[in-house]
Amino acid sequence: MELFIKSVTNWPKLVIALVVLLTMGIASQMAKMQIETDTEAFIPPGHQATLDNTRMKEIFGTPDLLWIGVVREDGGIYQSDTLKVIQSISDKVRLLPGVVDQDVVSIATEDNIRGTADGMEVEPFMQEVPDDAAALLSLQQQIQGFDIFDGFIVAKNGAAAAILVELEPHTLLADRGLDKFKLYDAVQSIVDEVAQGRPEQFHVAGKPVLEATLGLYITEDLSVMMPLVFLVLSILLYFTYRSARGVFIPLAVVSFSVMGAMGIMAAVGVPMYPTTTMVPVTLMAIGVADAIHLLGKYYELVLLNPAIDRKSVVRDTMTEMWRPVVLTSITTAVGFLSFLTMEMVPLQMMGVFAAVGIIYAMFVSLTLVPALLVLMKVSAPKSLVEKVSQGHGLEGAGLVSRYLTLLGDWVGRHVTGTLFLTSALIFLSAWGASRVYVDDSYVSNFEQDSAIVEADRVVNKHFIGSYQFNVVLEAKDAEAFYSPELLQAVWSFQQEMEAKNTIVGGSISIVDYIRRMHQVMNENRPEMAKIPESSDLIAQYLLLYSFSGAPDDFAEVIDSEYRIANVRLFMTNGIYSKYHKIEADLHALAAQYFDPLGVQWSITGNGHISYVQTGMITNNLRFNIIATVLAIFLAAWIMMRSFVAGIFVMTPVLAAVILNFAFMGLTGTTIGWGSSMFTSIAICIGVDYAIHLIYKYRNEYNSLRDDKRALTRTLATTGKTILFNAVVVVAGFMVLIASVMPPNQEMGLLVSAAMFSSFVATLTVLPALILAAKPKFVFAGNKFETSKEQ
Repeated sequence: MELFIKSVTNWPKLVIALVVLLTMGIASQMAKMQIETDTEAFIPPGHQATLDNTRMKEIFGTPDLLWIGVVREDGGIYQSDTLKVIQSISDKVRLLPGVVDQDVVSIATEDNIRGTADGMEVEPFMQEVPDDAAALLSLQQQIQGFDIFDGFIVAKNGAAAAILVELEPHTLLADRGLDKFKLYDAVQSIVDEVAQGRPEQFHVAGKPVLEATLGLYITEDLSVMMPLVFLVLSILLYFTYRSARGVFIPLAVVSFSVMGAMGIMAAVGVPMYPTTTMVPVTLMAIGVADAIHLLGKYYELVLLNPAIDRKSVVRDTMTEMWRPVVLTSITTAVGFLSFLTMEMVPLQMMGVFAAVGIIYAMFVSLTLVPALLVLMKVSAPKSLVEKVSQGHGLEGAGLVSRYLTLLGDWVGRHVTGTLFLTSALIFLSAWGASRVYVDDSYVSNFEQDSAIVEADRVVNKHFIGSYQFNVVLEAKDAEAFYSPELLQAVWSFQQEMEAKNTIVGGSISIVDYIRRMHQVMNENRPEMAKIPESSDLIAQYLLLYSFSGAPDDFAEVIDSEYRIANVRLFMTNGIYSKYHKIEADLHALAAQYFDPLGVQWSITGNGHISYVQTGMITNNLRFNIIATVLAIFLAAWIMMRSFVAGIFVMTPVLAAVILNFAFMGLTGTTIGWGSSMFTSIAICIGVDYAIHLIYKYRNEYNSLRDDKRALTRTLATTGKTILFNAVVVVAGFMVLIASVMPPNQEMGLLVSAAMFSSFVATLTVLPALILAAKPKFVFAGNKFETSKEQ
């Protein structure tokens, strides 16, 4: 390492040029970055939920629906001018590229089934928009008499109508050179144009809308968060160091680390997920740490010897600091790589590219920072130089150092009390932490007073629900779903699911259509809306329907052989905690009704995908925390050559995390995809503080041979650097409060709180443990290198 340090300080301009060229080359790949918000892409491709959902779409072509809600409070939607608006929107939207087979479902496009003297006829509800009261009343009665559409395309109270748009999957859109974000904008533009001066309220909702809007939010967040973090860091660094180098050098490190990580991410084809939007902010907040510690040591050496030359001070700084810089970087990167133990792809990628950025920041810190410093005039803040020259020593160099010296003195005199209070606080916090639970929904990515959340509320209030579970039923033989017994089992399943769960707004299957056929073929008597007792009669109904109906009218609920059926259950709520009972009831009732008949079944749909996705957080959270702790502990153990050192390194940050969980439990804060990461991020960052303090304390003790004096000197120097580092990290993550996405806001608060707690624990609990336990890795032996050895 000595040769490396000499090379960097001997040829600084060459090193700077090479680092800049390398980084710019990697950063040029960022133009390839894509954005991914499809929840199906969040789950590993080979996961059973993904396989089932893909197969369901291949058989039934059931895409996620975009809902356009048209609400008219004064008299309802059964008015000629409102029906014309619905027809106009339907006609325009169906022509957009990316709409499946120009398939739009609304009162203006759907067919009615009615009985005639000759049999059965399938005809549109609206051949043309009715313009008199009798025709309007007849239309209303027809819709209300057809159970499938009452509540589906028109609210049961008649106050709202829905236009359902089936969009091609995003992969097919991409293959055709289309953009789902632009497609959503095109739909919204049509709605906005028609809505001008109208008395109706218009709301666009559904999973495609949530995904498209989230993609726009990601772009907006990146364009706002990064400059804002940059500005905050610049201000803090200036007030910390009061010098251009104190601002420029750390910002250069974080900028290069972000460009390196994002460029590599784009180059290998990994898209920007909602979670990975936090990678740049995370790197900007924590990537500054190495530069801060290097500058802290640099200024410390200058204060002790103002006459030192440039190369000597930089070489001495790097000789003492390269090991803790490497150790903290590797342990932090290893901690982030533990995210690979999580099943959700976005969380895995968050960990991988945070680790990539941290290692890149380490590379820049060990090359660019010394190269820049060696080209600059040796200097330190004049006020601190004067303090030291007047005999105040490092402990008296500045107000912060004096207060931290007092803190070190207090901890040294109250070791037992510090450890007792900490133990009591952790014990009490365990109760609060036990109250934390996982809950999430896709709509929680947005502010609750936003237009998109309001649209979601309105649509799910008036209609059967924009969230969907699908139960795919597969019989052994063709035409199995001509069987009255099997159809009755499907109907009982639907009815019981709706009765047991208030959030099930309705369901649709082939049974609904057959019941309607039987009713209209029996004088449209309500009591005849039931399943025929003969499979031959069912076959005749379907044959009669085919004479005037379209061949694909039932394609979304039954395959062409009538062997595989799709039961569509619509939910009015997308919250994970509500889906526990839904999933339990689906499994229990499917087993009850279909297993005895030898029918295989599987559960899928966007509701199930969401449930599985959020469930992964529950299943992986504890394991990931354990994996992160073990990964960092093992890295610290190996690199510091001490098992006990690994325990000491982890203690402060684990205490901080327990306190955070207690706060979450007491305030009712739930864990979602965003907040699920805070623990591992806090551990990965917070462990750096402990490593730097242990290294510095070991060196000071070897020099002073006085444990109390070593503590005050450590806190006055490295403690001050840790404080500055903590302030920068906390401020950097607090910037996330300005995010347009609540999960990012929550993440910012939780990580900031954890970092503050970790900082306090590192400067109090850790020294108290060291003084109480007198561990050999600090006070005896040479298990890891000291300043004298370097």
